[in-house]
Amino acid sequence: MSLNIVQCLNQIATYCRIQGAKISIDANSVPTCVYKNKTTVGALNIALMLIEASKTNLSAQNSVELAQIYEWFEYTLLYCTASNSQVVIKDLNDHLSLKTFLVNDRLTIADIILYYAVYNIVENMTYLEKEKFVHFSRWFDNMQQDKKLLQKNKSIDFSTNYLVSVAPARH
Repeated sequence: MSLNIVQCLNQIATYCRIQGAKISIDANSVPTCVYKNKTTVGALNIALMLIEASKTNLSAQNSVELAQIYEWFEYTLLYCTASNSQVVIKDLNDHLSLKTFLVNDRLTIADIILYYAVYNIVENMTYLEKEKFVHFSRWFDNMQQDKKLLQKNKSIDFSTNYLVSVAPARH
């Protein structure tokens, strides 16, 4: 299973409350968006256009942040697949060990894109895997608390109470 970029971009459009954006894949497998009679080509360009049109504070505030957003977006497109899920989760867990968000100390489009990209992977993680990747789990659980971001996705349980029933402590 590979990343469904059209679905991801449509979720971003919904999150940004952008109505009327027509996102599709052209004959060359390139994402294209028509919004207010303007055509935007390329997944990252579309995501950035949606953020700009929404007038939210999710875009880069300087060139370093923009470069980091580009880097995370490229990482998402190249590596976020079910067959690569353990590597992705480990990479993210390591990166998030001392951070709350992917870029600097605030929510950006990079977090939103990655959240939608890994949702299906996290949905299939066991409780033990969630415990193993505690920093990633903290980030994901924090992200899903935003009901606007969650949209029609169900909230994924990160409760550790399950572990007590599976492996009770003995003294």
